[in-house]
Amino acid sequence: MGRAIDRYIETVLPKKPKNAHNVKQHLLWWKKQLKPLTLDAIKPSLIAEKRDLLLVEPNSQGKKRCSTTAVRYLSSLSHVFTIPLISFQMEMIKLWLFLVMR
Repeated sequence: MGRAIDRYIETVLPKKPKNAHNVKQHLLWWKKQLKPLTLDAIKPSLIAEKRDLLLVEPNSQGKKRCSTTAVRYLSSLSHVFTIPLISFQMEMIKLWLFLVMR
């Protein structure tokens, strides 16, 4: 998971300059929580557990995070999972077109 997050930060975030700083902060938190795991080992129950941890952990100013912040963190992580799916789907479409055009 750590590699997937690093790759996202290197390749996708530069194309999103508007909120890249915040998204990077979110993803570095997720990386710390999920780094040793592979993508297929991450289950919804684990994400929920980590989200709950995020809500009770104090932020950099020592304050409790609100649910809106947790949603933003989840949204950042969600996009990391979406990018490989889109790439895989595009490769499958290319393969299908190649086979059909033969």
